[in-house]
Amino acid sequence: MEKIKAIKTLKVTGKMIQQGIELPVSLQQKRPNMVRLNLNFQGKSLIQAYDGQTGWKVNPFQGSSEPEKDGRRRIERHARAGGH
Repeated sequence: MEKIKAIKTLKVTGKMIQQGIELPVSLQQKRPNMVRLNLNFQGKSLIQAYDGQTGWKVNPFQGSSEPEKDGRRRIERHARAGGH
């Protein structure tokens, strides 16, 4: 268990299939509580992140390619779960 607790960063990559379409996904976590999720589709990247204090997102599929604060707590909970 100590070796697992000693891990400071984690990167997971994979593919998600949504309605028959294969989407590349990556998740990066850094202790104590930072996380970034990237989902790529049609040459664009949807990003959700939590920097330890603020959640933010970039969602070009909703017409914006600029980062904006994300008030949802799901990404923050995910970051905190990986930080312990």
